[in-house]
Amino acid sequence: MNTYLKEYKKFMKIDIKGYSKLPYKKWPNEWKDIYFKGYPRFKKFPLDRNIWDKNQNELVNLLRHRRSKNFFPVEKNMTKGLLSYILLGAAVTKVGKSVYSDSYRSYPSAGRRYPLEVYIFLRRSKELHSGIYHYHVRTHSLEFLWNLKDQDIYNSFKQHFVKKSSLIIIITACINRSKIKYGEIAYHFMNLEAGHMMQNFILLLETKKRGYRNIGRFDAKKITALLDIRLEEEIPLYAISIN
Repeated sequence: MNTYLKEYKKFMKIDIKGYSKLPYKKWPNEWKDIYFKGYPRFKKFPLDRNIWDKNQNELVNLLRHRRSKNFFPVEKNMTKGLLSYILLGAAVTKVGKSVYSDSYRSYPSAGRRYPLEVYIFLRRSKELHSGIYHYHVRTHSLEFLWNLKDQDIYNSFKQHFVKKSSLIIIITACINRSKIKYGEIAYHFMNLEAGHMMQNFILLLETKKRGYRNIGRFDAKKITALLDIRLEEEIPLYAISIN
């Protein structure tokens, strides 16, 4: 087994339950303080603090008001329309007749290897059956895999807010797609690509004023079991809970 997978498995076994449940008032200052790096002995050239006010546009407003939500005050249902909107925008942008020359992705991928895959744990919808879905990029469609229990979702993420979400989106990477060209550095690229895709999801959700919460720490063993994938072939990287 390569070094990355060994370290990944070790990381996913770290027990952080005690830390995640610690009340804010009991947090040590090291957790609350925000640190900055600077070079005091070198000259600084101030930039325009009001540049955004002079360049108002939708993207600027989305970035200015972007906030992660710690809780979802109103539980909502997921619609096919919203799913179509965020999946097309975050993962594809255009589905053409040819997956090679007439289809486009909205995120950069090293060598156009596109190792990322998207899965959905759907909890609440009036138009779709709850359960696990795979997003089929080539046809811009959802493939229903199998049913899913709420308890399985909570056991996989151990985050209280998933209980109020309408769905959780999980980004995975089929590592061999990139390894055949880039070798071990492919593990570095796939994490960058997952970050690009997740930012797309966030900005698209902001346009619809939907609450969300990113999830970087989860039980990879449980996730891979629910998705019926092998960690050596497909790695869960990132998730987002949406209200």
